Amino acid sequence: MHRPLLALGAILLAAAAPPAADWSKTATRSADGAILVGNPKAPKTLVEYASYTCGHCAEFSVEAASELDAQIGAGKVRLEFRHALRDPVDLTAAMLARCAGPATFLPATKAIYAAQGAWMGKAQSYVAANEKALAAAAPGAARLMVAKGSGLLGVVAPLGVTEAKATACLADKAEQDVLIAQANDAWGAKKIPGTPHFTINGTASADNRWPGVRAELAKP
Repeated sequence: MHRPLLALGAILLAAAAPPAADWSKTATRSADGAILVGNPKAPKTLVEYASYTCGHCAEFSVEAASELDAQIGAGKVRLEFRHALRDPVDLTAAMLARCAGPATFLPATKAIYAAQGAWMGKAQSYVAANEKALAAAAPGAARLMVAKGSGLLGVVAPLGVTEAKATACLADKAEQDVLIAQANDAWGAKKIPGTPHFTINGTASADNRWPGVRAELAKP
C-alpha cells in the first residue's frame, strides 16, 4: 500500500522527534545546600521542609510519589528540599541521603521514607543500648554506628553509598554544619509550624497532605 508522500514525511518527522525531557533527572544543589530537582523555569516551585524521622513526612512521600514525580518530570513543578532536622538520627539519615550527590538524592529520600517503619525502631533501640559507646565516639564514627545498627546503610547502599563512602560522608563536618544551618533557618528564622511544611512560589501551603498540596499546585 502506498502512502501519500506528505503523510509519510510527517510520520518520519514524528519518529525522529527527540523524547520529551524528564526534568526529574535534573538535580542541583543551592548555595546554602538545599537540593533542587526539576526545571529551573518551572511555573511552580514547591519548597518542602521535612525530617526523615517524621511519620507524616513519610506518609506525604508515599502519597505524592507518582503524581509529584510526573509533575516534576514534565517541567511543571520544581522541588526544593530543605532539611528541618529534629534529632541526631535524622541528621544521620540526611547525610546518607545526600552522600552520593544531588542526582541520587530524591531516590534515596524515597527509599529512606519507604523503609522508615523498619529502620526507625531499630535506630531507637540501637541508640538506647549503645548510649555510652556513641557518646565516646567521634561524631562521624557515632553516626556510622547508628547507620549500620539501624539498617539505614543498607537502605542507601543500592544507590551507590558504600560503607567507605558513607564513612567519609558521615564524618564531613562542613556538610553537618550546612544541615544544622538549614534546620536553624527552618525552625528559627522561618518558624515553620512542623514537618512536613510546604511553600508554593513563596506562599505557605495551608495543608501538609498531598491532596491539599496538589490542589494548590493546580491553581493558576
